[in-house]
Amino acid sequence: QPEDSGQFLQVGLTVKTKQKEKLFLSLLDMSGKIIVQQTNEINIGSNSITINSFKNLSRGFYLLKIQSISGVQTIKLLK
Repeated sequence: QPEDSGQFLQVGLTVKTKQKEKLFLSLLDMSGKIIVQQTNEINIGSNSITINSFKNLSRGFYLLKIQSISGVQTIKLLK
C-alpha cells in the first residue's frame, strides 16, 4: 500500500519464502517504462521490503513487477 512520506513514495511488501533467494523488483509506468529497479536478498520465512521512488511521480497507476525463482507477479498500484 503506497504511503506518501515527504521525499519518497514508499511501497512496503511482505514476502514469505521457503528458501533463500533473490527478488527482482521493477516499478513501471502504464506504458511499460521502468522507473525504479531494485534487487533484494530474501531469507527463509517472512521478509519486509520497501520500494522507494521519487515523490515527483505523477498521480496515476503504476505496475510493480516482482520476479523470483518461483515466477513473476505483477501488482497494479495507484498513487
